[in-house]
Amino acid sequence: MSEHKRRERTIFWMALRSLLVVLAVEMLLMVGSLVAGGVIQTLNSNSRDILAKQVENRGSYLTNSMALNWSNLSGIADKINDCTQKYLAAEGMTPEDLGREGGSVPLINGICQDLIDTMYNKQVSGIFVLISTQPDTAETMQGIYLRDLDPTSMPSDLHADILVERAPVSVVRAGYLATDTGWQPVFSAADSKEQPFFFKPYQAAVEGNGKLSAEACGYWTTETYSLSGDNREAISYSRPLILPDGTVYGVLGIEVLSDYLRTLLPCEELLEKTTALTC
Repeated sequence: MSEHKRRERTIFWMALRSLLVVLAVEMLLMVGSLVAGGVIQTLNSNSRDILAKQVENRGSYLTNSMALNWSNLSGIADKINDCTQKYLAAEGMTPEDLGREGGSVPLINGICQDLIDTMYNKQVSGIFVLISTQPDTAETMQGIYLRDLDPTSMPSDLHADILVERAPVSVVRAGYLATDTGWQPVFSAADSKEQPFFFKPYQAAVEGNGKLSAEACGYWTTETYSLSGDNREAISYSRPLILPDGTVYGVLGIEVLSDYLRTLLPCEELLEKTTALTC
């Protein structure tokens, strides 16, 4: 290698080393200024504030859904009470007759479509009605429990997305509804009087002696539950069904599956934001 080329190469490496030293010094000064100026702490604080606000917004959304939409069952409750009064008058029956075997089947048939419409409109995963005037002595209970596993999808005109968890055979056949694997024609004690979603609002109305409104007796379950023969967990809101004379004859409620609730509060997004924070 010639002396000239050797000299050029030496000058190149000297210049490169000088540039690297200057770059390293600038980086150290920049990091120092960021640390000294509290920029990193401010960025972390802003990230935490954004995360907290997002959690707050989602909590507000869920609260509004629970209080203003899901638990607002006055419209469908009025329809059911009206249908019950007309049914009892037409058949010459008393409210106590509703709890007898087959006594409430025509009534359940009559309100089935209204229940489906309500479930679609409120975008909940389930809706149910249990009927009884003497639950303490009843071994089983008549009623209906419908479920939609994908409440946010477009409703099916033929109700192909509806599964029947509990309902009399005639109701299933009349509505051409598909039964779930755990379907039963009546509610067992484990699915009715032993469940808080039934006895809490029902007992509150009975003890109120007609002085409490159905809304005042409404009850949100504080723990998840599963129906017999089914492993899907859910929470629910229910309220008593009360005739104008004060007779408590059942419970109306909506269900929100735990899996559906998780889709409304996607924890994965919050987890990504949390792991991005630095100490």
